[in-house]
Amino acid sequence: MGFTAKQPESTFENCPVGVHIARCFKLVDMGLQKKQYKGQPKGEQEKLMVCFELLGDERTNDGENFVYTQFYWKTLGENSLLRAHLEAWRGKALSEEEALGFDVSKLLGAYCQLNLVEVKTPEKTYINIGSITPLHKSMPRPDPVNPIATFDMDSPDMEVFESLSDKMQEMMRASRSWPSNKAAASTSKPSAIEEDSDLPF
Repeated sequence: MGFTAKQPESTFENCPVGVHIARCFKLVDMGLQKKQYKGQPKGEQEKLMVCFELLGDERTNDGENFVYTQFYWKTLGENSLLRAHLEAWRGKALSEEEALGFDVSKLLGAYCQLNLVEVKTPEKTYINIGSITPLHKSMPRPDPVNPIATFDMDSPDMEVFESLSDKMQEMMRASRSWPSNKAAASTSKPSAIEEDSDLPF
């Protein structure tokens, strides 16, 4: 057997590229997550996971509908990806009032067309959303496959949480927004060493 350790083979299947009729069925509040820009830390921001089921004929090796997962920083700044996708999906710009606070849960159960494109790097091949558009009124809506599901840090549904990957669960539990972490932070008091100004660093 020896002592050589190897990375296990990945069983993850990329979604097929092209245009797909899709439906948003899951929203996950990931809480505060660390941001980076060009490898440098850029503080924290709330992050969302949005899951789309692809409702065409393509199937995974297990015979299931493909699911495409998109991550967004929860901001509606003019250059944010979330805002760009929302406006493209709706087919119109957000009003000033909507930009002050848009309820993303309105996306649940909504259909769209996703154009998925392949992006290659030296390390990996990614599938990204090239464009997202509303589904024309004349187009039939395929029957949904997955039930609507949400996870909210303020009111956690642990059944939904347990359905997520181990990596996702680990990231969310590490967030300062995780309920037990938030409760601990609100009750903790600075220790003597934290108040000492003579630390050697």
